[in-house]
Amino acid sequence: MKFSVPVKALVKRRFSCRSFLNQPLEITEIDSINSLLSQIHSGPLGSSLRFKFITLSREKSDELKVLGTYGAIKNPAGYLAGVADSSKKNLEDYGFVLEKVILHLTDMGLGTCWLGGLFTRSSFAKVLGMTDDEMMPAIVALGKMADPERARKALIRQLGGSYKRKPIQEIFFSNDFHTTITAEDAGSFTPLMEMVQWAPSAANKQPWRIIKKGDVWHFYLNRTKGYSTGLVAKLVKMDDIQRLDIGIAMCHWELGANEIGLQGRWIVDSPDIEVPSNLTEYVVSWKCD
Repeated sequence: MKFSVPVKALVKRRFSCRSFLNQPLEITEIDSINSLLSQIHSGPLGSSLRFKFITLSREKSDELKVLGTYGAIKNPAGYLAGVADSSKKNLEDYGFVLEKVILHLTDMGLGTCWLGGLFTRSSFAKVLGMTDDEMMPAIVALGKMADPERARKALIRQLGGSYKRKPIQEIFFSNDFHTTITAEDAGSFTPLMEMVQWAPSAANKQPWRIIKKGDVWHFYLNRTKGYSTGLVAKLVKMDDIQRLDIGIAMCHWELGANEIGLQGRWIVDSPDIEVPSNLTEYVVSWKCD
Protein backbone atom coordinates (compact mmCIF):
# COMPACT_ATOMS: atom_id res chain seq x y z
CA MET A 1 0.00 0.00 0.00
CA LYS A 2 1.42 3.35 -1.05
CA PHE A 3 1.05 6.61 0.81
CA SER A 4 -1.11 9.31 -0.76
CA VAL A 5 1.06 12.18 0.52
CA PRO A 6 4.76 12.57 1.41
CA VAL A 7 5.65 10.53 4.48
CA LYS A 8 7.17 13.55 6.22
CA ALA A 9 3.76 15.23 6.10
CA LEU A 10 2.18 12.20 7.79
CA VAL A 11 4.90 12.13 10.44
CA LYS A 12 4.21 15.75 11.33
CA ARG A 13 0.43 15.33 11.12
CA ARG A 14 0.18 12.43 13.56
CA PHE A 15 -0.22 12.90 17.32
CA SER A 16 -1.15 10.58 20.20
CA CYS A 17 -4.94 10.55 20.13
CA ARG A 18 -6.54 9.20 23.31
CA SER A 19 -10.16 10.24 22.75
CA PHE A 20 -12.21 8.99 19.80
CA LEU A 21 -15.72 9.32 18.44
CA ASN A 22 -17.98 6.60 19.84
CA GLN A 23 -18.60 4.93 16.51
CA PRO A 24 -17.18 1.98 14.56
CA LEU A 25 -15.08 2.26 11.45
CA GLU A 26 -16.57 1.88 8.00
CA ILE A 27 -16.40 -1.53 6.36
CA THR A 28 -14.02 -0.15 3.73
CA GLU A 29 -11.69 1.13 6.44
CA ILE A 30 -11.69 -2.21 8.22
CA ASP A 31 -10.99 -4.02 4.96
CA SER A 32 -8.06 -1.71 4.23
CA ILE A 33 -6.56 -2.31 7.67
CA ASN A 34 -6.97 -6.08 7.44
CA SER A 35 -5.45 -6.08 3.96
CA LEU A 36 -2.45 -4.14 5.26
CA LEU A 37 -1.95 -6.48 8.21
CA SER A 38 -2.25 -9.59 6.05
CA GLN A 39 0.94 -8.56 4.24
CA ILE A 40 3.02 -8.52 7.43
CA HIS A 41 5.04 -11.63 8.26
CA SER A 42 8.39 -10.35 9.45
CA GLY A 43 10.44 -7.25 10.23
CA PRO A 44 13.52 -5.88 8.44
CA LEU A 45 15.82 -7.78 10.82
CA GLY A 46 14.08 -11.12 10.31
CA SER A 47 11.83 -11.51 13.34
CA SER A 48 8.55 -13.33 12.77
CA LEU A 49 5.54 -11.07 13.43
CA ARG A 50 1.79 -11.30 13.18
CA PHE A 51 -0.89 -8.70 13.84
CA LYS A 52 -4.64 -8.61 14.31
CA PHE A 53 -7.14 -5.77 14.17
CA ILE A 54 -9.54 -6.22 17.07
CA THR A 55 -12.56 -4.18 16.10
CA LEU A 56 -15.84 -3.15 17.64
CA SER A 57 -18.98 -4.54 16.08
CA ARG A 58 -22.04 -2.36 15.75
CA GLU A 59 -24.04 -4.86 17.81
CA LYS A 60 -21.57 -5.18 20.68
CA SER A 61 -20.22 -1.73 21.34
CA ASP A 62 -18.89 -2.68 24.80
CA GLU A 63 -16.94 -5.75 23.76
CA LEU A 64 -13.52 -4.08 23.84
CA LYS A 65 -13.95 -2.80 27.37
CA VAL A 66 -13.22 -6.23 28.82
CA LEU A 67 -9.77 -6.16 27.24
CA GLY A 68 -8.70 -3.32 29.46
CA THR A 69 -6.48 -0.26 28.94
CA TYR A 70 -6.63 1.10 32.51
CA GLY A 71 -8.87 3.99 31.43
CA ALA A 72 -6.14 5.46 29.23
CA ILE A 73 -8.26 5.47 26.07
CA LYS A 74 -11.79 6.72 25.44
CA ASN A 75 -14.09 5.21 22.78
CA PRO A 76 -11.59 3.37 20.56
CA ALA A 77 -13.00 1.79 17.43
CA GLY A 78 -10.49 -0.99 17.85
CA TYR A 79 -6.97 -2.03 18.63
CA LEU A 80 -4.01 -3.23 16.62
CA ALA A 81 -2.31 -5.99 18.58
CA GLY A 82 0.52 -8.20 17.52
CA VAL A 83 3.04 -10.74 18.69
CA ALA A 84 6.71 -11.25 17.92
CA ASP A 85 8.87 -14.33 18.17
CA SER A 86 11.85 -14.59 20.51
CA SER A 87 14.45 -13.41 17.97
CA LYS A 88 17.24 -11.17 19.21
CA LYS A 89 15.94 -8.07 17.38
CA ASN A 90 12.23 -8.78 17.85
CA LEU A 91 11.38 -5.51 19.59
CA GLU A 92 13.12 -3.38 16.98
CA ASP A 93 11.28 -5.25 14.23
CA TYR A 94 7.96 -4.86 16.04
CA GLY A 95 8.42 -1.11 16.48
CA PHE A 96 9.47 -0.71 12.84
CA VAL A 97 6.48 -2.54 11.40
CA LEU A 98 3.84 -1.12 13.72
CA GLU A 99 5.00 2.47 13.12
CA LYS A 100 4.71 1.90 9.38
CA VAL A 101 1.13 0.66 9.87
CA ILE A 102 0.37 3.70 12.05
CA LEU A 103 1.51 6.06 9.30
CA HIS A 104 -0.82 4.30 6.86
CA LEU A 105 -3.67 4.78 9.36
CA THR A 106 -2.74 8.45 9.61
CA ASP A 107 -2.93 8.60 5.82
CA MET A 108 -6.48 7.20 6.12
CA GLY A 109 -7.41 10.05 8.47
CA LEU A 110 -7.59 7.90 11.61
CA GLY A 111 -6.26 8.72 15.05
CA THR A 112 -3.86 6.39 16.86
CA CYS A 113 -2.14 5.99 20.20
CA TRP A 114 0.75 3.70 21.14
CA LEU A 115 0.20 1.72 24.36
CA GLY A 116 3.34 0.08 25.69
CA GLY A 117 2.32 -0.55 29.27
CA LEU A 118 -1.23 0.58 29.95
CA PHE A 119 -3.10 -2.50 28.75
CA THR A 120 -3.83 -5.98 30.09
CA ARG A 121 -1.51 -8.20 28.08
CA SER A 122 -3.21 -11.41 29.16
CA SER A 123 -6.55 -10.37 27.64
CA PHE A 124 -5.06 -9.35 24.31
CA ALA A 125 -2.77 -12.39 24.29
CA LYS A 126 -5.82 -14.64 24.58
CA VAL A 127 -7.47 -12.96 21.58
CA LEU A 128 -4.36 -13.48 19.46
CA GLY A 129 -3.63 -16.97 20.73
CA MET A 130 -0.16 -15.96 21.85
CA THR A 131 2.16 -18.90 22.50
CA ASP A 132 4.80 -19.28 25.21
CA ASP A 133 7.63 -18.39 22.84
CA GLU A 134 5.94 -15.17 21.65
CA MET A 135 5.66 -11.73 23.21
CA MET A 136 3.34 -8.73 22.85
CA PRO A 137 5.43 -5.56 23.30
CA ALA A 138 2.73 -2.95 22.60
CA ILE A 139 -0.67 -2.33 21.06
CA VAL A 140 -2.22 0.62 19.25
CA ALA A 141 -5.63 2.13 19.95
CA LEU A 142 -7.31 3.65 16.92
CA GLY A 143 -10.49 5.25 15.73
CA LYS A 144 -12.08 8.37 14.34
CA MET A 145 -10.69 11.43 16.11
CA ALA A 146 -13.15 13.01 18.51
CA ASP A 147 -11.67 16.47 17.98
CA PRO A 148 -10.23 17.02 14.49
CA GLU A 149 -9.60 20.65 15.44
CA ARG A 150 -7.16 19.45 18.07
CA ALA A 151 -5.31 17.60 15.34
CA ARG A 152 -5.01 20.83 13.36
CA LYS A 153 -3.76 22.72 16.43
CA ALA A 154 -1.33 19.91 17.26
CA LEU A 155 0.17 20.22 13.81
CA ILE A 156 0.58 23.97 14.26
CA ARG A 157 2.26 23.46 17.66
CA GLN A 158 4.61 20.85 16.23
CA LEU A 159 5.60 23.02 13.31
CA GLY A 160 6.13 25.86 15.75
CA GLY A 161 8.48 23.75 17.83
CA SER A 162 6.43 23.39 21.01
CA TYR A 163 6.66 19.61 20.75
CA LYS A 164 10.26 19.55 21.89
CA ARG A 165 12.64 17.59 19.71
CA LYS A 166 16.31 17.14 20.35
CA PRO A 167 18.39 19.16 17.91
CA ILE A 168 20.10 17.23 15.12
CA GLN A 169 23.45 17.91 16.78
CA GLU A 170 22.43 15.87 19.84
CA ILE A 171 21.34 12.88 17.77
CA PHE A 172 23.79 12.54 14.86
CA PHE A 173 27.56 12.31 14.95
CA SER A 174 30.51 11.67 12.64
CA ASN A 175 32.92 8.77 13.33
CA ASP A 176 32.52 8.93 17.12
CA PHE A 177 30.27 10.29 19.87
CA HIS A 178 32.41 13.40 20.31
CA THR A 179 32.15 14.85 16.80
CA THR A 180 28.90 16.53 15.83
CA ILE A 181 27.84 15.86 12.27
CA THR A 182 28.21 18.71 9.78
CA ALA A 183 25.99 19.65 6.88
CA GLU A 184 28.73 18.49 4.53
CA ASP A 185 28.88 15.07 6.23
CA ALA A 186 25.09 14.74 6.16
CA GLY A 187 24.78 15.61 2.49
CA SER A 188 21.72 14.11 0.82
CA PHE A 189 20.80 12.30 4.05
CA THR A 190 19.63 15.47 5.78
CA PRO A 191 15.92 14.71 5.06
CA LEU A 192 16.34 11.27 6.66
CA MET A 193 17.90 12.83 9.74
CA GLU A 194 14.89 15.11 10.06
CA MET A 195 12.56 12.12 9.73
CA VAL A 196 14.31 10.46 12.68
CA GLN A 197 14.22 13.70 14.64
CA TRP A 198 10.41 13.69 14.31
CA ALA A 199 9.96 10.05 15.31
CA PRO A 200 7.71 9.44 18.33
CA SER A 201 9.14 7.72 21.40
CA ALA A 202 7.97 6.63 24.82
CA ALA A 203 7.73 9.69 27.08
CA ASN A 204 9.45 11.62 24.26
CA LYS A 205 12.85 10.38 25.45
CA GLN A 206 14.21 10.17 21.87
CA PRO A 207 16.79 7.52 22.84
CA TRP A 208 18.39 7.08 19.41
CA ARG A 209 21.94 8.17 18.65
CA ILE A 210 23.37 7.70 15.16
CA ILE A 211 26.97 7.82 13.95
CA LYS A 212 28.00 8.15 10.32
CA LYS A 213 31.22 6.35 9.58
CA GLY A 214 32.14 6.09 5.92
CA ASP A 215 29.08 4.94 3.99
CA VAL A 216 27.43 3.36 7.05
CA TRP A 217 25.07 4.92 9.59
CA HIS A 218 25.25 3.15 12.96
CA PHE A 219 22.16 3.26 15.20
CA TYR A 220 22.64 3.18 18.98
CA LEU A 221 20.20 3.04 21.86
CA ASN A 222 20.98 5.61 24.55
CA ARG A 223 18.95 4.22 27.43
CA THR A 224 17.14 6.31 30.01
CA LYS A 225 18.36 5.03 33.36
CA GLY A 226 15.71 2.94 35.12
CA TYR A 227 13.05 3.58 32.49
CA SER A 228 12.31 -0.05 31.57
CA THR A 229 13.37 -1.54 34.89
CA GLY A 230 11.55 0.71 37.37
CA LEU A 231 8.63 -0.22 39.61
CA VAL A 232 5.91 0.99 37.22
CA ALA A 233 7.41 -0.95 34.32
CA LYS A 234 7.50 -4.09 36.45
CA LEU A 235 3.93 -3.64 37.69
CA VAL A 236 2.47 -3.38 34.18
CA LYS A 237 4.91 -5.99 32.82
CA MET A 238 6.24 -3.52 30.28
CA ASP A 239 8.81 -4.86 27.84
CA ASP A 240 12.03 -3.07 26.92
CA ILE A 241 10.07 -0.28 25.30
CA GLN A 242 13.04 1.85 24.27
CA ARG A 243 14.05 -0.88 21.84
CA LEU A 244 10.66 -0.30 20.18
CA ASP A 245 11.68 3.35 19.87
CA ILE A 246 14.76 2.34 17.87
CA GLY A 247 12.52 0.36 15.53
CA ILE A 248 10.35 3.44 15.04
CA ALA A 249 13.41 5.53 14.18
CA MET A 250 14.54 2.85 11.73
CA CYS A 251 11.12 2.96 10.08
CA HIS A 252 11.28 6.73 9.61
CA TRP A 253 14.80 6.46 8.21
CA GLU A 254 13.92 3.77 5.67
CA LEU A 255 10.67 5.41 4.56
CA GLY A 256 12.54 8.66 4.07
CA ALA A 257 15.24 6.90 2.06
CA ASN A 258 12.68 5.15 -0.15
CA GLU A 259 10.86 8.40 -0.83
CA ILE A 260 13.93 10.26 -2.12
CA GLY A 261 15.56 7.26 -3.80
CA LEU A 262 18.51 6.62 -1.49
CA GLN A 263 19.45 2.94 -1.64
CA GLY A 264 20.64 0.98 1.37
CA ARG A 265 20.01 -1.99 3.63
CA TRP A 266 19.99 -2.91 7.32
CA ILE A 267 22.90 -4.91 8.72
CA VAL A 268 23.99 -5.88 12.22
CA ASP A 269 27.75 -5.34 12.41
CA SER A 270 28.93 -3.48 15.48
CA PRO A 271 31.69 -0.96 14.68
CA ASP A 272 34.74 -0.28 16.78
CA ILE A 273 33.38 2.91 18.34
CA GLU A 274 33.74 3.76 22.02
CA VAL A 275 30.37 4.41 23.68
CA PRO A 276 29.98 7.26 26.20
CA SER A 277 28.51 5.09 28.98
CA ASN A 278 27.12 1.66 29.79
CA LEU A 279 23.67 3.04 28.97
CA THR A 280 24.58 3.31 25.29
CA GLU A 281 24.51 0.18 23.15
CA TYR A 282 24.84 -0.63 19.48
CA VAL A 283 21.70 -1.89 17.72
CA VAL A 284 21.88 -1.85 13.91
CA SER A 285 23.43 -0.13 10.90
CA TRP A 286 22.23 1.23 7.57
CA LYS A 287 24.74 0.52 4.81
CA CYS A 288 24.45 2.64 1.69
CA ASP A 289 24.36 0.79 -1.63
